[in-house]
Amino acid sequence: MNASQMAHHKMHESVLGVLDTNNSIWQGSAAFTAARNQLNTGNEYVVTLQQTQGNVITGVTEDKAVVRRRLAEAAVLVAGAVASYADSQDNHELFAAVDFTVADLMHGPEEACETNCANILKAGTDNLAAMAAAQTLTQADLDALQAQVDAFGAILTRPRQAKAATKAATDQLPTALLANDRTLERQLDRLMEKYRKSNADFFQAYQVARVIVDPGSHLTQEQMAAKAAKAKTTPTS
Repeated sequence: MNASQMAHHKMHESVLGVLDTNNSIWQGSAAFTAARNQLNTGNEYVVTLQQTQGNVITGVTEDKAVVRRRLAEAAVLVAGAVASYADSQDNHELFAAVDFTVADLMHGPEEACETNCANILKAGTDNLAAMAAAQTLTQADLDALQAQVDAFGAILTRPRQAKAATKAATDQLPTALLANDRTLERQLDRLMEKYRKSNADFFQAYQVARVIVDPGSHLTQEQMAAKAAKAKTTPTS
């Protein structure tokens, strides 16, 4: 949510605050109650979109880093056993295929990490019989690595999915804010006329809350009230 949208959203929240503080005045009106509830539902939707924008990607990225480390640690356990076996057999090609440290697997492209760990798993599986006999590798070790390979593969695309969700929320925000404006302009603003004289304090508080304060502005309550009064007397098309 950009600064302009946030200022708009704060106006909607301010209006709801004024309405709820003075609910004893309007709660007997079914139309007013319905309009207030419609604004509240719309405002809650905007909050949901805002949370989607701000929270998803960071959390997913942090989760992926944890899963990658678990994968690297499980892979290096298997790789160590295979490397030792390969060297004893003078199998330089096999040794090179598993010659990785945790740091090696933690850095560089994610896809490379996934490929290298899968290759380590295959090397361990292909040579398990010999290493099991030497008690340097077990099927349980391979199963643990397989589980981490699967977990990393599942989470690998989640940041891209999160970015898509964030973009969708960003795209929906303007429409959601305009829907709340419509509720105000076409319902609550009209219904408030009933209280212009009978509940002048409530009416004035509503007008102050209806002012969108420009980002960076620090208007006082009196200045906002004056702005609201001027806007109210300005003819609209």
